[in-house]
Amino acid sequence: MVLVELNADTVKEQRGFGRTVVFGDISNPEVLQKAGINDALGVVISIPEHEAAARACQSIRRVAPDLFIRAARISVATVVLSIIAV
Repeated sequence: MVLVELNADTVKEQRGFGRTVVFGDISNPEVLQKAGINDALGVVISIPEHEAAARACQSIRRVAPDLFIRAARISVATVVLSIIAV
């Protein structure tokens, strides 16, 4: 499991727990590559802002069109629309 996080304090905290964390924006294709998107079995998105979560889904679809995506904290309609829109 690899976490992608924008908050530097959270990155430091999670690394302190021994977790693998990539600092950056998950909607950035370079960050997705650094996180190992090509080897991933799936992605769980836990972003409370609807637009940011939709951008993340769209970016993941561009890089890995067949990858399983599960979005939490946003409506299913937003996820479906973002996947279809790609």
